[in-house]
Amino acid sequence: MLCKALHNMLKDTKQYPGLGACRSRDFDTQITDCARAFITHTVLTLHKRFGDYETMGDLFR
Repeated sequence: MLCKALHNMLKDTKQYPGLGACRSRDFDTQITDCARAFITHTVLTLHKRFGDYETMGDLFR
């Protein structure tokens, strides 16, 4: 289950332009870019999840 979730996150992250596209040779820069990409993915996923949320009252209007 965790493997599938991680695979989906990596696939989704690669679809956003510029995320995970670091070409640096410095290891610290690569780690920073990876962390930034995952944090951005998490924020965008939460924004989508909360934006698509409908209350029970909205369903019956």
